[in-house]
Amino acid sequence: MERECFYCKKPIKSREGNRINNDTFLCDECFNRCRNEIIKHKFQVTCPSVNEFSPDEIRTILSGNGDDFLEALVITREEERLRRHAEKEKQHCCVCGNKDCSGGKVIKEDYLLCERCAENYTMTAANGSVTEAFFAEHDKDFFISELGECVNPHNTITFNFKTRKIYLKDALMKKNYKVVSFSDIVGFKSEMRVDENTYDKKLVKKLHARFRYNGSEITYYRDNTTGKPQEYEDTLDCFSRIPEVQKIANGAYGASVTGSAQDNVKMPRVTCPKCGGINCTPISESKTTGSDFYASKGCCGYLLLGPIGILCGKCGAGTETTNTTYWVCSNCGNKFRN
Repeated sequence: MERECFYCKKPIKSREGNRINNDTFLCDECFNRCRNEIIKHKFQVTCPSVNEFSPDEIRTILSGNGDDFLEALVITREEERLRRHAEKEKQHCCVCGNKDCSGGKVIKEDYLLCERCAENYTMTAANGSVTEAFFAEHDKDFFISELGECVNPHNTITFNFKTRKIYLKDALMKKNYKVVSFSDIVGFKSEMRVDENTYDKKLVKKLHARFRYNGSEITYYRDNTTGKPQEYEDTLDCFSRIPEVQKIANGAYGASVTGSAQDNVKMPRVTCPKCGGINCTPISESKTTGSDFYASKGCCGYLLLGPIGILCGKCGAGTETTNTTYWVCSNCGNKFRN
């Protein structure tokens, strides 16, 4: 049985044609026209197929009266896309995007904070204790603003560059914490030394920071031999971003030190011109010029004076050694002269 296009009534030569439903077919020409009209409206999500429309809707589109209908469909689909996106977004932490929000907090409009972001705000951004009701009263924009500059390079320390506070946590006692301001930084020191006890002469990096806390001083310590080595670099980078660290007087604290762990070498503060890091190490390069023996003078002396004349080759000979000191940034590897 020969089929015909339900719109233009032309016979369909192909075996199946473009089936719209069980009893409705479109010829290739009408099918392509309808599809091009749909594409013109620039759907934000997957463009609907011609097969998704009813015969009456297809007839409206092909007659040139389907613009309003298609525009309404675009709006409906975009609203649905945004709704699905919002629902998916609410399943993750609205600040860091963490998919695991167990142990976190529910905030306004049913958005979520993961446990770490909730703790970061409680400890570094807020004054005093924060209740469940406080989280429920504030929306995601508030917490994004408060925690957008909050960096947690390691589970024992958190930097909040907006509130200018540092949160120190005892790794063994989760609720035992201390909050200090950037202005309470007393000293800062990074050390590098070669561990002679290892077969590969591993480079050990250590970081010490001192803070004022309730009338006394406390010390924070990190090195690159425990946990993930990158956590040490990230922690050091956070300290390097603090203006107060740059203002600390030169001395044992506030200087990059190389040598043994017992060395107490005082060195000038040097900042890397490339990345601004303060963890710079001095190295010395030697260049030797000149020669210990002049062959031409030795030959002439031999012809004139015999074997003793060979000593003439040493006349005026000498070497000159030049030492040049460079600095190497351990953050970015930049080599420069101060």
